[in-house]
Amino acid sequence: MAEDTQQKIPAASATLVPKRRLPTGWRKWAYRLLSMTVVPVFLLLVLELVLRLCGYGYPANFFLPGVIDEREVFTNNPSFARRFFPPGISRETDAMVFAAAKAPGTYRIFILGESAAMGYPNVSFHFGRILQAMLQDRYPDTRFEIINTALTAINSHVILPISRDCVQHQPDLFIVYMGNNEVVGPYGPAGVLGPFASNLQMIRASVRVKATRTGQLLASLLHRATDAGKPSGAWGGMTVFVGNEVKADDPRLETVYGHFAHNLRDICGVGQQAGAKVVVCTVACNLKDSAPFASVAAAGLSAEQRESWQNIVAAGARLESAGDPALALVCYRRAALLDDKAADLHFRLGRCLAALKKQQEAHGHFVLARDLDALRFRADTSLNEIIRATANGRQDEGVYLADAERDFALASADGIPGEELFYEHVHLTFAGNYRLAHTVLEQIVRILPDSMRPHGNPDAPFLSVAECKERLAFTEWNQKSSLMQVADLASKPPFINQLDHAERQARWRRRLDQLNARLKAGGGREAVAVYRRALARDPGDYYLHKNFVPLLVEQGELAEAVQHLREAMKVMPHDAALHCWRAEILENQGKLDEALAAARESVKLAPNNASYHSLMGRLLLMAGKLDQAAAAATQAVKLAPDTAGLHVNLGVVFLHQKQHERAIAEFNEALRLDPDLINARQFLSRLFAGQGRTELAKHQLQEVLRIDPKHAASQVELAEILANEGRIAEAIAHLEEALRVRPNWPEVERALQELRLQDKKGR
Repeated sequence: MAEDTQQKIPAASATLVPKRRLPTGWRKWAYRLLSMTVVPVFLLLVLELVLRLCGYGYPANFFLPGVIDEREVFTNNPSFARRFFPPGISRETDAMVFAAAKAPGTYRIFILGESAAMGYPNVSFHFGRILQAMLQDRYPDTRFEIINTALTAINSHVILPISRDCVQHQPDLFIVYMGNNEVVGPYGPAGVLGPFASNLQMIRASVRVKATRTGQLLASLLHRATDAGKPSGAWGGMTVFVGNEVKADDPRLETVYGHFAHNLRDICGVGQQAGAKVVVCTVACNLKDSAPFASVAAAGLSAEQRESWQNIVAAGARLESAGDPALALVCYRRAALLDDKAADLHFRLGRCLAALKKQQEAHGHFVLARDLDALRFRADTSLNEIIRATANGRQDEGVYLADAERDFALASADGIPGEELFYEHVHLTFAGNYRLAHTVLEQIVRILPDSMRPHGNPDAPFLSVAECKERLAFTEWNQKSSLMQVADLASKPPFINQLDHAERQARWRRRLDQLNARLKAGGGREAVAVYRRALARDPGDYYLHKNFVPLLVEQGELAEAVQHLREAMKVMPHDAALHCWRAEILENQGKLDEALAAARESVKLAPNNASYHSLMGRLLLMAGKLDQAAAAATQAVKLAPDTAGLHVNLGVVFLHQKQHERAIAEFNEALRLDPDLINARQFLSRLFAGQGRTELAKHQLQEVLRIDPKHAASQVELAEILANEGRIAEAIAHLEEALRVRPNWPEVERALQELRLQDKKGR
């Protein structure tokens, strides 16, 4: 009976619970749609919120809001480029600031572009600065505010989202100067800065996704998964592109041209929608004095044809070197019958034709040399034609063409732009920046609002190059600094592979020698006077104060340097370079703790700058904090592994830590990168001498004296080793040479006297 009751209870209970009905029909599909869309979106929004609350990721906008001196402003976002570059090689923008609310009577101009527009090698003298001086002179009652958003290594895929950020800040005018990096920049077929993408919509979707913290997390996880075990990347400049050739007949170029055309049209559209005018520039380059970076032979040639071609070109090169361009031209034209696809051959043809005063024909071959160059760091003919087609005939829409390529040719003596306007392949000298500013200004004077015209003198001539140099304080001291930076860039691949590399380097050495001689003869003092005159004219110019600081430090005027540093920091307290210079000045004043604090601030503001980490490492070493110094110096090397001096600095830290083998490895790496680096050889010689490895020590000292026979300290150190080996006569000769180089050296005079006595006794 109990069993029957227990069996009935579940049955009775079942009748009390209503049966749940599953959705059917349209309800069923509605639930499925919600689960596939709303729920994932909700979860992604929650994840995005959590990541932001936890402080993960970085802001994606080009500008960041801030407050300086109780004013609401916008500054550059140093992390902006991280969503476009692999970890470790993200480029940083130049420090900038502008008011959140545009002041009345202000005409705000945004420059969009790459390193040439940014002003490399000295961003203080980019064409926008010259343009601003020229505009201000002609229209003194209007305040022209030029904000340069250009950035190294980017291309139109990056510039388009920058333009969208700019329209949030009351633009009056966009100036677009881009096209050199379409192949080598992000999403380009060179593939160094990320994989090539053929679908434009997928590229843009990727850019939008990476603007979110969720997208940044996914990108980081993907990078870790795909690059596990690989060494971390580091920006090596143009060197990183070596071996990533893209030939002129590569089918991917058509995709590149299509993407560029779409992006350029959209940039113009962004400006138009914001009510801004747009000046689009063709891109000029060095045709005459910058040979191709990679010359690739035509496909299908037999080994015999290839050998014959090489022999003919070699014969032509010998004739050209001997000063016979006419006969060399005959050889090169014979070679072209076998293979006319080699970029170097057209460059040689261009040089010979130019020497024979056949400028128009020469120009055609120089253009072909650029267009066939397989390392595509220069805007080619197709890209410039896209620029012209995009802008031509659209003045009524507010889009104007500034044909820089044409104007640079007209401004060149023989119609072929060369090193009078360019440092190397695309980066502009002051004269080149002036020419670009002049070309753009000719369009701007047509489009300025009528309300501005009565306040200016439309018939007044533009400022000359010399007048612009005076107003911006571009001195021989600045010329030297810029040329040294470019010479360092061009001492590495791919520049060393150019057929005119040795000639260009020799010209630069001569120019540097001339500049050094003039600066030594009083040019430094004259440069100081130029800066003081410029500041008297415009005491609020941030760049004048900033650039004056290192010049004054070099001249030993530390007190005045500090004054100008303070003025610059009032305007741009987030400029890492200013904190770096402050650290160096404080170091010179013996204020080590304050110097360290300033160095830490520079690293905080620009964490990817190897020089700032190196400075902090040196200061930490001086403070006796060896482990921290090693960490800072190691980070510097990680960020710039191809910089020889950074390896020397790390080696010095290892020396202090008594890690001699690691120090030797770093000094040897420095010498691999720069065999003529004297201080690395000095450290090695002293280290080897201390270990009793005298043959190795002597070898390093002998190498120093080969590089610099007047290096007196090495003469003395080598003499000491030779004297200990009993080679007294040789030691005496080295000490005598040291005293010829550096007379009145008491310690060496005493040592020489002792050795002479010893030598006399030995006889």
